[in-house]
Amino acid sequence: MADELIGRFPASGSVEFIGDYANPLATLIITELLGIPAEDRPIFLEAFGQGTPAEIGASVADIANNPLVAMGMRIAGYIAERRAEPREDLLTQLALSRFPDGSEPTLEEAARVACFLFGAGQDTTVKLLGNSLRLLAERQDLQAKVRAEPTRVPDFVEEMLRYEGSIRASHRLCQRSTEVCGYPIQAGTTVWIANLAVNRDPRRFADPNTFDMDRPKLREHLAFGRGTHTCAGAPLARAETRLSLELLLERFATITVDEGRHGPEGARVFHYENSYVLRGLSELHLRLEEAR
Repeated sequence: MADELIGRFPASGSVEFIGDYANPLATLIITELLGIPAEDRPIFLEAFGQGTPAEIGASVADIANNPLVAMGMRIAGYIAERRAEPREDLLTQLALSRFPDGSEPTLEEAARVACFLFGAGQDTTVKLLGNSLRLLAERQDLQAKVRAEPTRVPDFVEEMLRYEGSIRASHRLCQRSTEVCGYPIQAGTTVWIANLAVNRDPRRFADPNTFDMDRPKLREHLAFGRGTHTCAGAPLARAETRLSLELLLERFATITVDEGRHGPEGARVFHYENSYVLRGLSELHLRLEEAR
């Protein structure tokens, strides 16, 4: 899928990376993994091709138009079909799953989990890819280093997750009054966990505002959370980003920011999606020169 999408890049070498590559790649792969019929995948591509559907300050009507609602109804239909006629796919596993007490989830409960997996496997990848390509396009020295040493791509991805990961913040509801680092938190309080800020904590990471692939303990960031609340899409986002970087760096001799779209070096203008949770570009225009 990655090869096919790259093959569709315009001959001019001018690419809007989020819309031309990151979004369709993530959507196509998660729909295949779930088992969504191939003939229906263009519907999902269209529905999720515009990035975050409901931004900060969105109206009730905007939130109601979230494509996950309409696609969730489709997914519920797929699960109902799998309960009647099981197949070899993840939707069937969800359709036939049971709670620990042996009871069967309702169709809505199973569909909610499937929709969550869809979102977790799509959004995190798109944001991580966009953030990664922006950095590589602006740091030609770093781009040259990773291209010359492709075995360092996994290290690049881990440091990228710490330096500017996909998740801006996580949210929790305090169920019991407690104290964290001297701060009292009352039961019923909504807690904002600022993942990006944690990953720049100088008490944990030396020189935290510097991108350093040689940093010790690269995987100790909290870009995807930790423990039972780790993002379900994390392994997939890592794999898709690693593969994409390897293909792009091999295929193209230079990857640069399109200055006609984002401005010259030192005066760049980038637009990020207006989200409480996600940290990702709404668009990224690049210039690509194929390797000989």
